[in-house]
Amino acid sequence: ALLIGYTNDLDKDLVQAYSNTGVVHIIAISGMHLGLIYLMLVWLFARIPFVRNSKRTQAILILACLWLFSLLTGGAASVIRSAVMFTFIALGKAFMEKQSSIFSSLAASAFVMLCYDPYYLWDVGFQLSYLAVVGIVVFQRPLYNCFYVKNKWLDKVWQLMAVSTAAQLLTFPACIYYFHQFPNLFLITNIIAVPLSAIILYAEIALVALSWVPFLGAWLGKLVAGLVWVMNKIILRINELPFAVWDKIPATALTTWLLYAVVTGFSAW
Repeated sequence: ALLIGYTNDLDKDLVQAYSNTGVVHIIAISGMHLGLIYLMLVWLFARIPFVRNSKRTQAILILACLWLFSLLTGGAASVIRSAVMFTFIALGKAFMEKQSSIFSSLAASAFVMLCYDPYYLWDVGFQLSYLAVVGIVVFQRPLYNCFYVKNKWLDKVWQLMAVSTAAQLLTFPACIYYFHQFPNLFLITNIIAVPLSAIILYAEIALVALSWVPFLGAWLGKLVAGLVWVMNKIILRINELPFAVWDKIPATALTTWLLYAVVTGFSAW
């Protein structure tokens, strides 16, 4: 599920626990996964001779790898959305003489997706994907600047909290409308599960690449299995805590728009 989006064998109670704790995006191939792979590819191609000197060549190779990965995972709508977004963002950075606007890249990718299928506009995944990214772009920096943390590691934790809160600000009214629940402990679970899932994803990529090496492949397999077990146990324990999820929240289209009006007004203030 983490690497290629195969979810048929996932336990339903485990999936519900991930949903209740606000980290269900970890077990569904999404922009987070493509973002982690994008960062890995940027780091990799920046160190390869004859490639590192050309930003355009790097962008083309990175996008080729991202699209191959997207097709490998089955080409689900959520993955294609993320791939299209990264395509416009990467092309904007590589082929524009000046820094392109992230909002322009997002708008262009949404326009292309809607030209392909206008009914994506009513797709929950489409809405939540773009709401989360816009939330991060708009709110992450102002939230992060609210507090200055001197300690390096605590600052990393605060950065992650700011990103999680920013993504939640624009997605929680839609989540309440569609799913009628809110994960009260989403900050705690994201602080733990997001870095851990990133380590697991990179370990899984290493396992696929190096599984043929004697001893190393077996060692990586045991490492991945252990890390996944730890993450599942943490999520299940947090899900068992009192008030981990606020469910059965009544919501209509009117209350959702009013909630967005409150978020907008508070943000402007």
